[in-house]
Amino acid sequence: MPTQATARDDIYTLLKAAWDAGGPTSGKTLLYENIDGKPDGSPQGTKKDPAVWAACRIRHNISQERTLRGDQGRSIEKFGILLIRIYTAAGEGLVVADAVVKIVSDAFIGVRSTNGVVFRAPTPSEQGNDGPWFQTNVTIPFEYNEIKP
Repeated sequence: MPTQATARDDIYTLLKAAWDAGGPTSGKTLLYENIDGKPDGSPQGTKKDPAVWAACRIRHNISQERTLRGDQGRSIEKFGILLIRIYTAAGEGLVVADAVVKIVSDAFIGVRSTNGVVFRAPTPSEQGNDGPWFQTNVTIPFEYNEIKP
């Protein structure tokens, strides 16, 4: 049963593996929360930016004590969302954005991580133009049980 740290590691590992294996995302920048960086080191907001990049963050929302397990400890059910903000070149249609949404969504549909994080249906949401990019968000709900001694 994962802790918050191991659950986060599982989530990022699944996302990174799919990102690196995917056609239009392979070798492209994937930024993580609380790590400084810009897409491919280029100045943001210019036409020199990459055609595809993303930033992700994890938000834990609710925790509930579900059962008392006697001498085995307490079971704490934790819920949260993974938010992936996908950026593709603005003005070039949604073909690449749709392909990237499929890559990140497929990485989590029906998946249970090695440490027991369970993922629910991904929801893509087109946000529109943001400077030289078109932004699409994908939210992926997750849950897991943490056992407290």
